[in-house]
Amino acid sequence: MKKYCREPKYIHLLLKRADKTLRDRQKKTNGPQKSFLRSLSDSPRKEKLPSNVRKRRHKLQRILAEHQSAKIRYPHKAPEIFTLQTKEYAEQCCKMFDELKDHLEHGFPVHLDFSEVRHLTGGPILYLLSIMDIWDQQSACDIKGNTPANPNLKHYFEQSGFYDHVSVSPLARTRASKEDPHILRITNGHKASHSSPPIPKVLDFIAEQTGLPRRTGTKSLFTALAEIIGNVLDHAYAKQGLPYSPTWWLMASTSLRGMHLVILDNGDTIPQTVNKRLTEKFKSIMNSNNSGFILSALNGKVPRSATKKSYRGQGLPIIKEMPQREPELFEKIIIVSGKEYVTLVPGKVPVTESLEHAFFGTLYSFDIRSSK
Repeated sequence: MKKYCREPKYIHLLLKRADKTLRDRQKKTNGPQKSFLRSLSDSPRKEKLPSNVRKRRHKLQRILAEHQSAKIRYPHKAPEIFTLQTKEYAEQCCKMFDELKDHLEHGFPVHLDFSEVRHLTGGPILYLLSIMDIWDQQSACDIKGNTPANPNLKHYFEQSGFYDHVSVSPLARTRASKEDPHILRITNGHKASHSSPPIPKVLDFIAEQTGLPRRTGTKSLFTALAEIIGNVLDHAYAKQGLPYSPTWWLMASTSLRGMHLVILDNGDTIPQTVNKRLTEKFKSIMNSNNSGFILSALNGKVPRSATKKSYRGQGLPIIKEMPQREPELFEKIIIVSGKEYVTLVPGKVPVTESLEHAFFGTLYSFDIRSSK
C-alpha cells in the first residue's frame, strides 16, 4: 500500500470501496448483506473472501489499530506567521485548522507543531481552544503538541491562559501560573449580559495598559463588547439541538502600538444569523459568497436581526463606525465569520474578502492605539 493511503480520508475511502465490492459480490450469490466496515473485535468472517480482498482488509485494519493505540500521530505544522490579522495569513491558519478538524472528526490522534512559529497573536490560540472544546464535548480528542521555540512567543503562549483550559503536565501548569501583567488571560463562557464580569475586567485592563480614561475612553468599547457577547444568546446560539455547547472566548494583550483584543464565538456565523428575504435565501443557496449580507448588517440600513428584537442588530453598525468616529483610538478592526473576512480601517470603506477555507464561528479583532 502506498504511503498516501495512510491518510484517514484514503483509509475510509478504501474501506468504503471494499464494502461496496463485497455487497456486489453477495448480491450475485444472493448471500446475506454484511458490512465490510466493522470493529477490530469482530470475529473472522465465515464466508471465504478472495485473497487480495482479505489481504487488503487485514492491512487496513492493522493501520486503524495503530491509530487507535496512538502509535501514529498526524502532524499539523502551524504556519510561521500564526495570525489572523491579514487575509493571506488567515487563509493559511484556516487551512491548517480544517485539516485538524478532519482528523479529530475521524478520531485520530494528532500532534501540533508550533516550534517554527515566528509571529503569534491571540486569534489562532482562541480558535484552537474553540475547536478542541467542540470535539472534546462530542468525543474525547487526543491532541499533543509543543510550544514555539522563540522564547518570547513561548512566554506569550504559556501566559495566554491556554493551559488553563486543557490537560497538561503539572510542570507546564506551574510554569504558566505566573501571570503576566501585560496579558489578560483567556476567559470563556456560555452566557453574558451588559453587566457580565468579563466586560468591566477587559475595560479596566485596556484603560490601565493604554492610559485611556476608564469611563470616557472606553465607552464605545463597552457598547461593542456588550453587543458582541450579547450576540451569544440572541444570535449565535439560538439554534437548539447542537451536538456541542457553544462558547465565547476572549483574550487581550499589549502590542508594540497599543492593545490587541480578540473575541471569538463558535456559534452560527453572521451570514447564518442575518434575517434574509425570500429572494436572498435562494441566492445564498446558489452562491456561497455572503459578503453582501455582512455589508448590509454593517450598514444597518435594513433591520437584519433574525431575533426580530428592536434592541438587537445594533452591534455591527456600531463596530463599523468605531474606526471612523475615533480614528485616534482604533487602528484596525477585523471580523472573520464563515468564509467572509472584513477589514475596518479609519478613513476607508469596509473591505470584504472571501476565504477558501471557512472559519468555524465568528471572530472580532481590535487593534487599539495607546495614548501613553
